Amino acid sequence: MTYDDLVDALIHRYAHVGTKRLFGMECFTVNGKAVGGRADDGLLVKLTDPALHAEAMALAGSHAFDPMGGRPMKQWVVVPTEHSAQWARLAEAAIS
Repeated sequence: MTYDDLVDALIHRYAHVGTKRLFGMECFTVNGKAVGGRADDGLLVKLTDPALHAEAMALAGSHAFDPMGGRPMKQWVVVPTEHSAQWARLAEAAIS
């Protein structure tokens, strides 16, 4: 699944999901608040469930989102393209 396919599906399924540019990248939002986006190396997603966050971080190549270099954002994970089969599930968790 590509990022564009994922976001298109979310927008068509949920009326409260939209898109905008934040953090200098394309993001998807819930009621205007960013919950995910397109990272250079994969899907950026905000996971508030600690167990799901830990599961996403355990995927090979996943890492904390650190846009300022040295201050990672809590709950935000970049999941690499090689794990795109997990993206829909993680994005669904982020928007719920």
